[in-house]
Amino acid sequence: MGVVMALAGLLATATVSAGPELSDPPAAAPRSVAGAQQLLLQLLPGNRYVSTPMSEMLDKARAQQLSARFEPLPLIVSAEPLAPCVTRLLADASASQLLLRNPLDADDASQASVVELMRGGDLIGNPEGMHFGQIRASSQQHNRVYLRLAGNTADAVVHMEAAESASRVLAAVDYLRQHCDPSRATGF
Repeated sequence: MGVVMALAGLLATATVSAGPELSDPPAAAPRSVAGAQQLLLQLLPGNRYVSTPMSEMLDKARAQQLSARFEPLPLIVSAEPLAPCVTRLLADASASQLLLRNPLDADDASQASVVELMRGGDLIGNPEGMHFGQIRASSQQHNRVYLRLAGNTADAVVHMEAAESASRVLAAVDYLRQHCDPSRATGF
């Protein structure tokens, strides 16, 4: 009987002492352009990225009935805000290869360095940054965020580790896209 009473006393103490620790999380800060930029700065580095020119390469290969993929995907190393509506997104493509395979002939396969194909350095991304007002469409599929920039037919793709993080990135991008769109001044 003493053990049962002691156990009941411990459970009551644990329940009482756990009360204050289970309080509601702090309220989210109001949304802002600076807050959206800060979220991207915190969440994007360490995730993967396929630039618009890389997506165009995949589209061209698939149009020729080839299986195509990048392995590994370039690693995002920076998402530095340059201005309220501009972020310089840079990814390290030094280890990335474009792998092509003819699905009708198992021996017909090749690979090429992304750095050589892009004819640039190890880092991919626009050095002048991406202006969020130039994003014409954005969407999410699972852990991927698709960005269609003005004048392009292919999407840049951010590959996040989890769908929840991708949802947060998409929300920040959409917020920036709406607030940085120069046509917003027309009222429509």
